[in-house]
Amino acid sequence: MKPPSDVVLVIAADVLEPLPAHAARALRQAGLDVQIATRADAVTTLAELLANDAPPPAVLFGADLVNPLGIARQVRQLAPLVQIVLLADVERAEQLRQEMVRAPIGGSNWTTADPDAATFPRLLTTAVRATRQRSNLRTTLDRMNLKIQAPRPDPDGEVFRKLVVSDRYLASILEHAGDAILAVDASHRITIWNRSASLLFGRSEADVLDRSVELLVGEDRAAALLGMIREARSGGMVARQEIACVRADGTNFDAEVTVAPVRGDVEYIDSVAVIARDMTRRKRDEARLRQVNGSLQEALDQLESKKRALQDANALLSVQATTDALTGLKNRNVFHNSLNEMIAIASRTGVPLSLLLVDIDHFKRINDARGHVEGDRVLREVATCLMRHTRQRDIVARYGGEEFAIVLPDATSSDALNVGEKLRSGCLEVLDSEQPLSVSVGAAMYRTGDTDLSLIKRADEALYASKRAGRNRVTLVEA
Repeated sequence: MKPPSDVVLVIAADVLEPLPAHAARALRQAGLDVQIATRADAVTTLAELLANDAPPPAVLFGADLVNPLGIARQVRQLAPLVQIVLLADVERAEQLRQEMVRAPIGGSNWTTADPDAATFPRLLTTAVRATRQRSNLRTTLDRMNLKIQAPRPDPDGEVFRKLVVSDRYLASILEHAGDAILAVDASHRITIWNRSASLLFGRSEADVLDRSVELLVGEDRAAALLGMIREARSGGMVARQEIACVRADGTNFDAEVTVAPVRGDVEYIDSVAVIARDMTRRKRDEARLRQVNGSLQEALDQLESKKRALQDANALLSVQATTDALTGLKNRNVFHNSLNEMIAIASRTGVPLSLLLVDIDHFKRINDARGHVEGDRVLREVATCLMRHTRQRDIVARYGGEEFAIVLPDATSSDALNVGEKLRSGCLEVLDSEQPLSVSVGAAMYRTGDTDLSLIKRADEALYASKRAGRNRVTLVEA
């Protein structure tokens, strides 16, 4: 066999497509030259290199070419020892590896490389060096084979003794292997049968030798097993599949079956090795695991359902703790807390703050004349009116009985009077009935040093001033 040449073959989409500068520099430093061929001319160019000179140490081509794995297989058929380098980024390289697991290109002397990576020159020179080492090893093996084939005396029987020891090692490995191992010839007949195979299939070696391998599988799976054997023999690739097998007593079991080629010499595959692993326990464990996972998921679903119910209950409790049940407005506790927060902000920043107290005029007459059901309706309608005529950031609360409180952040006394008038006139329209109804409003603006109680007291004084002045009006306490 000729040693590798000094020409690296680059398969490109276009002969003008340049190799990255650092890649070309790495090739030159390794004493190599570059020959570029297009996708269409790649096979012809490689064949010419093989015929006229010697195999190139490496063949490079981009993963973006059409059917890059097909190119790799063509290269492998022509030059089994050549290092194949597929140029691809990290993401594309991972895709190629997964594709090669499903459909191998043959041989292990291939790799992927990112041509833009800083490590690319080192990877390239390593690949070339590996090809040369494989070539040297192949040459050495060829020479050794010639020596072995040449007649030579063996007076001490050393060669024969080593062959016997090697055969015993192989027999021991087969005998003690945990998986069923058998060999099948070109006629699909069993030629080797180990102890684990006897235990798995319930058949002795004498019972199966020289019989068709089809007796180990169900009738509906025989075609699948024979197809795997043909694939291994013709393509030289390992095939693996889960197949339903049959024991001597007729019971079925699932096995993971691997079929691998066994070469009689370098080129000819005369038989295949079949390795069977019982999947019964694993499938049983998987079924138990699925059952446990199902129970766990059911428990998690129940827990999630209870969690949602608890969240709903907490949300309801939160609403009940902060909301007046009849009107849906904030309750008195929320009002006081909010007022204190707004007072703290006004005290710290100087932003204006106002408070309105609203009372339904002659509400007792409504309850006495029409009953509490009608009184509750009036309270709800007033609450709706107050919400309609205030801002979203204003705090509207039921203060007690027929009295309501409204905190107006960032509102001056003039703003408070305007809002109060809107509320008064709006409620007058809402409460239109056989007996005219109205509301009285008292307004007070925060002043330095006010507490919630002092501000409420001044707003309350303004409210009673409205009452004394004849009701249905808005009064502001200036000081």
